[in-house]
Amino acid sequence: MALLKKNHSPIGIFYPLSYNSSMFSSIDYRYIDSHYPENSLFLCFSDMKTLWVEEEKSTDNPFLQNSAHLQEKAFHIGYYNERPVLAQRVLSVDNTKEANIRDYLHLKDSTIVGLLVRASQLLTWQENHQYCGRCGKETIAMTTEPAMVCQGCNHHIYPVLSPAIMVRIRRDNHILLARNARAFCNTFALIAGFVEAGESLEDALHREVMEEVGLKVHNVRYFSSQSWPLPHTLLMGFTADYLSGDIKPDGEEIVEARWTDPRREESIPRPGSLSRILIDDFIEELNDKEMV
Repeated sequence: MALLKKNHSPIGIFYPLSYNSSMFSSIDYRYIDSHYPENSLFLCFSDMKTLWVEEEKSTDNPFLQNSAHLQEKAFHIGYYNERPVLAQRVLSVDNTKEANIRDYLHLKDSTIVGLLVRASQLLTWQENHQYCGRCGKETIAMTTEPAMVCQGCNHHIYPVLSPAIMVRIRRDNHILLARNARAFCNTFALIAGFVEAGESLEDALHREVMEEVGLKVHNVRYFSSQSWPLPHTLLMGFTADYLSGDIKPDGEEIVEARWTDPRREESIPRPGSLSRILIDDFIEELNDKEMV
């Protein structure tokens, strides 16, 4: 599925999480121990952000094929090239090295990216809900749907997603880029934040922009969405136009912000992230104008 502009016409930007029916078809959400298919591929996480990958393998392929490490039950998450993919938490794996999941989220193979996101989110969910929040008893995984079920009170716990907004704010031929205090490699990116209880997406957008940089915006339009695995975020991207106000970073989350032509910026998000997709879309628009 191509990413769509606001006028719903396809654009030439790679969208990493486009729908791929073969990736998730026939998933039974069951845990597999000794009866996994021989041709299975494994995504092995040491923690939420770190994968075990083969020492000699490039960053284009995060899968392990040797099942000798499979000591605990694994989570069946989908298929890659018709091969089952299993995900699990593993403390260590022989003849492997650790790799940050961020190194794989820019890949052009949308199936690999989608499987990594699903694996990270489901393993985090499963790890965080080993016990029931109501009665404290242990939970077990269902075999018919993605749910952890309490063995005491039968409470069902489903995967958690945290909705968040991201907005590209335009002022003439510039957009607002901001540096978060916790930014990866001091990257300048777009304003983003989580949706709070009782808010609509639009409410959250206006609140976040005002809280973080002291601006008012209008002409808010939906752009696209992206599932993000750190830890279980569903990002919804928007565009908006500047309305009023002076840039006033809050000094806590945002430490620096400026109006800029993103073509002149060096520290912007890596390809593959929704922030970069929104920025690249604006760059394409600027380039098209200059060619007229």
